[in-house]
Formats: sequence, structure tokens, C-alpha cells
Amino acid sequence: MLILFIYDFIILMPIISIILLIPGRVQGYYYRNHFKGRKLLNKKDYMKSIKYSKEFIEDIRLNNWKKKLIFLSWGIYSKDIEAMTLNNLGVAYLELGDLKVANEYFNEAIEIDSLY
Repeated sequence: MLILFIYDFIILMPIISIILLIPGRVQGYYYRNHFKGRKLLNKKDYMKSIKYSKEFIEDIRLNNWKKKLIFLSWGIYSKDIEAMTLNNLGVAYLELGDLKVANEYFNEAIEIDSLY
């Protein structure tokens, strides 16, 4: 009995590990510009953050199916990756002092996810 349990454990652990790692890898690949823009925003490199965030918005709007990959993660504030990226753009422009453009991005994010 113990040998069967050990055998099952040896077989199942790599499979479970792979299944648990795949969601982050998938999002990391398809959302790389979003994550890069967010990382640059945290580093206060607003112009580069804007560049990557805008590239991501353009890509997500052309390939709407990528928005569905958000289900692979835990969202605290929003389950819409486009709204999150628009908010990041708003923050970047706010930090740069361009309040009008920041407000436009914030409003656009709210239109997509009114609870965000």
C-alpha cells in the first residue's frame, strides 16, 4: 500500500507542478507589455511605461481573446486587463502632470469596468 502511494506521488507531483506553473507562464507571455509597463511605472520611468502600456492596449484590442486569459490570475480590483492598463496609463500621465490626458484614461478604464 505504501509503495503504491509513493509511486502515485512520484507520478503526480511533476504533473501537478506543471499545471500550477502554466497559468503564470501563459500570462507572462501574452501580457508581457502590460507587466513591463507596470514595472516601469513602479520605477517611475513614466515615458517607457506609457510606450509599453500603449503597445499592450493596441494588442489587446486587436486580439480580444487575450483578455480572457485574466481568469488565470487572482484579481483584487478588476478582472479586466484592459482597464488595469488604462489605469496605469492614467497614473503615468498624472505623474507627468498631464491631468487632461490622465483623466481621459481613468474615465476610459471606468467605462470598461465601472467597479474598478
